[in-house]
Amino acid sequence: MKMSDSDPSGHGARIVFAMTGAGSTTGGIASCNLNVLWALKSLSAEKRKYMTVLSLYENDDDRPDFLDASSEFVGFCGNRWNYTLKLLSLFGYNVLFIFDHVRLALPLIPVTFFGFRNFVIMAHGSESWKHVRRSSKWLFRTARLCLTNSQYTLSKMRATFSGFQGVSCLLGLSPVHSTSADAEDSSEVDLVLQAVDGKKRRLGARMILLVGRMDRSEREKGHAELLSIWPSVLRDFPESQLVFAGPGNDRASLMGVAEDLQVASSVFIPGHLQTSVLRDLYSRCCAFVMPSRQEGFGLVYLEAMNAGKPCVACRDGGGEEIVVDGTSGLLLDNPYLNEDLLHAVLRLSGDAVLAKRLGEQGRRRINEVFTSAHAQSRLIRYLAPLVPCA
Repeated sequence: MKMSDSDPSGHGARIVFAMTGAGSTTGGIASCNLNVLWALKSLSAEKRKYMTVLSLYENDDDRPDFLDASSEFVGFCGNRWNYTLKLLSLFGYNVLFIFDHVRLALPLIPVTFFGFRNFVIMAHGSESWKHVRRSSKWLFRTARLCLTNSQYTLSKMRATFSGFQGVSCLLGLSPVHSTSADAEDSSEVDLVLQAVDGKKRRLGARMILLVGRMDRSEREKGHAELLSIWPSVLRDFPESQLVFAGPGNDRASLMGVAEDLQVASSVFIPGHLQTSVLRDLYSRCCAFVMPSRQEGFGLVYLEAMNAGKPCVACRDGGGEEIVVDGTSGLLLDNPYLNEDLLHAVLRLSGDAVLAKRLGEQGRRRINEVFTSAHAQSRLIRYLAPLVPCA
């Protein structure tokens, strides 16, 4: 349902959320945006403010069904010019703008030179501190508030450039994920995937899972490191299997590495998978291993913990704020030290009691800190004081 531009409240003040996408787009930011939308729905009702949602890569029909009828939703199908015109038409000093990415705030640069600061930018990862453009730095510094997805992202931004108002606002599970106190029994999940050698095989009990984009420009998630230790894993546990789920232009290269290492029959790189298949993979794996050095947060750790699975992550990264070493998983000091990574994988593969205990404790941690309700509450706490009174 597309609303008109008129403000039914009659007060003129409104909340504008400009996002790349939510329900019909994929990726971590889209997942986070569902929590933002729920939080803003509650906040706009509490503050009696009109809400407008601008979605750059979606269309009007992608409007989330949980939005109130009084909220406006406009999709632009990737048309940045139309997006810019609409955003500027909503400008006012009694408007709070919230952006899920700094580049969406570019149209506001001219008014920032006249002192306008009533906007919030969300920072989700390395794009907020690596190779940051001058225009983005200006927006980060000018924004009234920058919400980072972790303390790690906040510290990296502070080290890169100063003079911005930033706080860490930890993420949570997407509202589409249900949570419960107990992990489901994965023994009944029957999955068949095509291995790198071209043959379809049933996934067994000693399956290690990594969910993440495979991109030539971002090779720090741990795919290559896991492949390098895989021959050694198979020597101890010949029935072990390794699954890399996710899209990306580096799949062919990783498949070539698996063939060169002569482990193609036990490695599966299926590419992008449906959400239902991913859930089954989380349920079926014995451990989720992503020794990444590039995560600002790492929602996939939450998804694995929500399935009751132990995680392997790295210290000095976003994963360290999710995975508690020895409690909900294992943390590595350096994933490039093959011995440490190999030891962690062998330990979780060979000790079902330990893996189950870590998985159960991780599930409890989700329910205590990282549900969608927790994430929405944190967002409301930081955004509520910024909503215009008039």
